[in-house]
Amino acid sequence: AAQQQQQLQQQLQQQQQQSNHAPPPPPHAHGVIHQPMQQPQTLLENGTAGHKLRPKSPAVIRSASPIQRGTTVGPMSPSSPKHSRPNSRASSTGAGHPFAEREQRRKYRVEKKLQEMQQMDITEREKELLRDDVYHDILEFAERYYNTHERSPEGTIMATLTRKGRESVDMVPKYEMITYYRGNTIPSSHIHMYDPENVTIACNIFRDLCKHIRGELNNERELQVIQFIIGQGIEREELRDEIFVQCMRQATNNPSVEWTDRVWLLLCLTIVAFQPSKLLFRYFCSFLKKNLETLEGKLRQYVQWCLDNCKNTKVRCRQYAPSSVEIAAMRRLGTIVCRFFFLDGRTKAIDVHPTDTASDAVAKLAEKLGLCNIEGWAIYQSRPDGEEHVKSHDYLYDIIAAWERYVDG
Repeated sequence: AAQQQQQLQQQLQQQQQQSNHAPPPPPHAHGVIHQPMQQPQTLLENGTAGHKLRPKSPAVIRSASPIQRGTTVGPMSPSSPKHSRPNSRASSTGAGHPFAEREQRRKYRVEKKLQEMQQMDITEREKELLRDDVYHDILEFAERYYNTHERSPEGTIMATLTRKGRESVDMVPKYEMITYYRGNTIPSSHIHMYDPENVTIACNIFRDLCKHIRGELNNERELQVIQFIIGQGIEREELRDEIFVQCMRQATNNPSVEWTDRVWLLLCLTIVAFQPSKLLFRYFCSFLKKNLETLEGKLRQYVQWCLDNCKNTKVRCRQYAPSSVEIAAMRRLGTIVCRFFFLDGRTKAIDVHPTDTASDAVAKLAEKLGLCNIEGWAIYQSRPDGEEHVKSHDYLYDIIAAWERYVDG
């Protein structure tokens, strides 16, 4: 009996090896393949030591044939359906499209990665704002990313001719390029740029900035300069850090409180229009924290405003330069009060922050009205040419700026 049992074990092992090395059977041969496997199973039921003769991998016995599964997709796999490829799980109804599934999964991975990167950037900015133990000197940023400026004496034609006749060229040290400059012109942008047109615009911005902070412009021209500077930053991303460092330079060691006030007003309007880049952000935060300790009164409130709005988590920047209403509100360190009209004739007024979108305003209105659910609620703007839906991600201050542009023609 022991000898017969040993022979049965050898036969069973040979059959398992053959079934493992044999190519996958076509559907019509499925019963033939399973027949040898059923024979040992019958013997096991009649034998006394069945647990010793059980095959190591009974997956072939348990697996249903493609015909039994109701699909025509390839030969059966010895692995579990959960671990098989996606196309092997597709049903015969055509519901599973491998290409569409792959595209969907790829799209999902890309979106997830973008969300993670955005969240990491927001987290890093918040951590940087909370850290008080590390000071990032703007001079370090200047040493790394600033251009080299040739010293150009401001004044008479003779001074210019004398400079041209000199053999050695005097360069401005980087520590001077981060403090207040008495002149109106710079030979090049502060930060390295790839677009030559942006370099020219940067020089024009600095000239207009100097005229603005010294009070050389009338009210109308002053408004135009502020809108021009911020508008260029909105339109051209490469200019944004340049605008920030120009304002930081003219606010450092500025001899006049009135001039410093104008610089900080521009910075307050800029920070809610767009943010500094990841490279400049830590240096800008340290610059703000340092000024928060030294400045007083209204200037300190300006600095606090900039610091509070550094952690703006909105994905989009503003689309329009600030309106005259926004600039007037910022001068008094306030926000714009907007009145909303409902279909039943009621009105509600709320304070709108420069970074508030239409969805933020809906949430504020819902809180004021005591609404539990804001689904189905939306904001529309009424214009002379008709009513228009305001998208949830649109900034309300952009809507106001667009109205002003429409009126001005």
